[in-house]
Amino acid sequence: MYSSNVGIAGNTSVAFSDVLGNHTLFGAASIYGSLSQSDILIGYLNRQHRTNWSIALYQFRNDFLLFVAEEEAGFESQIYRGGQVMLSRPFDRFRRIELGLDAMSINRAVFRQSYYSGQSETSSKGTLYFASPFVAFVADNVLFGSTGPIDGMRARLSVEHAVGDLSYSSATIDARKYFNIRHRYVAAIRAVSGASRGRDPQLYRIGGATTLRGLGYGELTGTNAFMLNTEFRFPLIERLKMGWPLPLHLRNVRGSLFFDIGGAWHADQFRPFTTDGPGVLRIEDAFAAYGFGARLNVGFLILKYDLAQPTDLVSHTEKMRHYFSIGSEF
Repeated sequence: MYSSNVGIAGNTSVAFSDVLGNHTLFGAASIYGSLSQSDILIGYLNRQHRTNWSIALYQFRNDFLLFVAEEEAGFESQIYRGGQVMLSRPFDRFRRIELGLDAMSINRAVFRQSYYSGQSETSSKGTLYFASPFVAFVADNVLFGSTGPIDGMRARLSVEHAVGDLSYSSATIDARKYFNIRHRYVAAIRAVSGASRGRDPQLYRIGGATTLRGLGYGELTGTNAFMLNTEFRFPLIERLKMGWPLPLHLRNVRGSLFFDIGGAWHADQFRPFTTDGPGVLRIEDAFAAYGFGARLNVGFLILKYDLAQPTDLVSHTEKMRHYFSIGSEF
């Protein structure tokens, strides 16, 4: 594809493994104009023994919109470059512990462009260097269907601490449970919570098709965050075949009804709910939305559409949002 702000763009991923899966080489790249501005990952995974180990080198870029002035557009670009080593030791088939270390640099720059003159300016904010050891406990016994998990549970509890030019400690928990109903319907629940403390606490960004529907990507930010997603998944179209003038054949289209709620905040007080009179609960500082979705597995990828209506549990607070995305359900 081509974009006017980055030039030619595209992405690819590849992996090579022996027959037993003991040794795996993998790589992925999302190219945005030049290699120095792109997302790149290369790594090696060894699963020959009970304790697995891996090593990887990476570069990825994050852009954040800045509200600089009414007559200007601006964003901050952060390019992460570094490496990771990790050990993974299973307790049994479904539970394991992970230990690892990330060492990286963050190159920061600010881009500004005037709406009126079209002139642009890029200024550097310097480079940060730091290391971040982490430990995580993982449990996963999920069974998958055509568009995502259909039964079981999965959870990850992780803790990391950074030292160097950045200093912070963060803890995150992600727990998901799936209830299979008569092999046709699925009730899915995902609960995520995180907190970051220290001299340079990290920001959690939630919002968008894969986290909190009804919001733009990363619209809510804070050093604390929580998110609860609930879905009822069902067969929407089992088979649809049309003739002229639109020869269309659809099979196994899945549907979902969902309710999402979450929030992000800093050290100041956070009040997720309030009351409007006796027995009337209303959302205060949190955000919620409900809606409908459709999913279709086309063989090499999963297409998703979601329609979300923001609400405060009393009335509709914003207009509906439409999302088109690619990837499996949570």
